[in-house]
Amino acid sequence: MKCLYIIGARYDLKFHATYVAPALSAGHEVEVWETMDIFTPVSAKKYRPDAPAGACPWKSFARLESLSRAIGQVGKDVLVINLLHYDKCTHAFYKACRKFDGVMISFHPKNCPLPEDSLRNMYSRDFSLRALRKNFGSLNKIKKTVALSSSSPAELVGVRSVNALVVNSVRPRKSCYPIGPKTRMIMVPSMDYDEFVRWRRSGSPGSGIVPDGRPLVAYIDSFSPRHPDYLRRPGHRRPITEEGLYPHVRKLLEKFKNLGMRVVVAAHPRAQREGWLEYYDGFELVQGKTLPLTSEADLVVNMYSTAISFAALLGKAILTVTTDEFETYRLGGIIRHYAELFGTRLINISGEYDLDPGMDMKVDAERYRRFLEEYVVPPGVNMELTFWEQLLPQLEGLLTDG
Repeated sequence: MKCLYIIGARYDLKFHATYVAPALSAGHEVEVWETMDIFTPVSAKKYRPDAPAGACPWKSFARLESLSRAIGQVGKDVLVINLLHYDKCTHAFYKACRKFDGVMISFHPKNCPLPEDSLRNMYSRDFSLRALRKNFGSLNKIKKTVALSSSSPAELVGVRSVNALVVNSVRPRKSCYPIGPKTRMIMVPSMDYDEFVRWRRSGSPGSGIVPDGRPLVAYIDSFSPRHPDYLRRPGHRRPITEEGLYPHVRKLLEKFKNLGMRVVVAAHPRAQREGWLEYYDGFELVQGKTLPLTSEADLVVNMYSTAISFAALLGKAILTVTTDEFETYRLGGIIRHYAELFGTRLINISGEYDLDPGMDMKVDAERYRRFLEEYVVPPGVNMELTFWEQLLPQLEGLLTDG
């Protein structure tokens, strides 16, 4: 099978490991087309990662006209995997896709709760706009298009609908991609679930932390002013500061220690010591072992890391925390929605608060089940197989049928 990925970012190591390597290991031919210079040109000027080892053939397009011509020349024997969200910027490209006569699919993973997923989490001043977005798509989409669904197909606005939409949720955000009545919905687990499957297959190894009899609190490190996803976006507003985050986190972790609990920080996989991990000096820390640590924890403390899905899969107690800076930014809405989804307490650690381990150790199994169905493992998928093990056979079938 020949696969062509069309992406809105750079072909970097993370993309290669997540999307390209599994297809290559299955014996398929892969090519990648970058469109960052077209759709996010400001970021593209500064962000040029080194090509990953074992990279497949790739091209970088700088003009929409060139990209539109190229898609019309792709053969019918190629499976086009389009990762571009549908909005006013990409409308012209999706219109050009009418020239492509083969099979085109879109991936639409939903692994992070967004504020607009829950009307109860919205700021009152944003209620009207966010309610509109929840029901009809973003304002940008409305300006150029209509919200797309099986009853309002993409063809109504002059673009072709995709043959299949790959989702991992019982309630996917359909308006992000052009779909129609003939679009096939393929249900698979989230890509984060792959790590859980591989961990269980390897015998569920531990984190290396030696138990000492104390209740274990795992704090998931999820954000820093130096997070790579933000540093690579020139001009992007970074409202979370070191002084507005780390002193409050340290105070929280000290409170747990004063209650006789053991605290271990699960460092972000891409965390660097300078300007990041040095703020956790004095606390136990593991890196690259968030899942094993979560399996050993009695309580998992989270802000907005998607790694919290491991705690839900394992039935662990969860405490959700935020800060004043997060509450002035869109991420505050994500954090509030996490607390709502799990039925946990939400503590603003910038102010005064008390910890209540008895209350925070409770688990709402029904809420956890609903969270997993919407963001991790939808009903009906094989929970013993990874994302790609379930998806690739279906993609091969699509190309054969198409």
